[in-house]
Amino acid sequence: MVWGESNGQLKMPSERNQKINSCMRGFLIFVNVLFMLFGLGIVFAGSYLLASKWADIDPDLMKKVGGGLIGVGLVTLFLACAGCVGAWKKIKCLLVSYIVFVFIVMAACAGLSYVLFVSEGALQKISDGQDSGSSEFEEVSNTLQVHFDAIWCAAAKSNAAEATKDKFKVWTEFVDTHCNTTGLVADNVCNDNNECNTKTDCAYQRCKTEIASTILEYITPVAAGVAGFAGLQLLLIIASCMICCYNRAQTLEEKYDGKGTFVEFY
Repeated sequence: MVWGESNGQLKMPSERNQKINSCMRGFLIFVNVLFMLFGLGIVFAGSYLLASKWADIDPDLMKKVGGGLIGVGLVTLFLACAGCVGAWKKIKCLLVSYIVFVFIVMAACAGLSYVLFVSEGALQKISDGQDSGSSEFEEVSNTLQVHFDAIWCAAAKSNAAEATKDKFKVWTEFVDTHCNTTGLVADNVCNDNNECNTKTDCAYQRCKTEIASTILEYITPVAAGVAGFAGLQLLLIIASCMICCYNRAQTLEEKYDGKGTFVEFY
């Protein structure tokens, strides 16, 4: 029931509006339940990354990535809970907070999607054996090269301890299987500090194009997925706004005290 502006009379919300409101609430609750599961999955992925052998290639970087994933997962859980409770209980302050934070997430996803799409060109150049043409890419590549080659040297030398060989077996197998390792012998190209004598003839340089090609296979669908996720966030914002607007009038009806006094929807 809403207050008519022209005649000061109360009138019932239309059945159509009630159905739309119910659909928006159901949609918001359903999607946010999925987001709860998604958030838990991200937290698990971050925890796995911190504990897996993949962290050995660059411990500092993997700690940042793993910690970032855990943080994103927890924020996703918080937002999903706020959206569910706000839609179910019709709590305006939760819905407004949800809208603000989801808008921020949507903007971040849109920016990330753009970066991923733009990165395809640089990765394609690397895959073709050329320079990426990007100082950011080269900086990341140089950091990865130091750790990648150090791990390979430590595990591929003939005098390496068996425990070391087993620990880094995944890296030596990757180099032997996917990279052009003809004539590449760790004893000849690595010094006692597990550093390559020449960066141009070591494991990372032999694998650089293969790594870029592998990333290229996934970057387009990932970028498209992130863009689609941003579109879904926009739908959630619209649904939340519609619920806020509709339930203001509905709550006025529910809290009408029969004496001409209405209680605000909070």
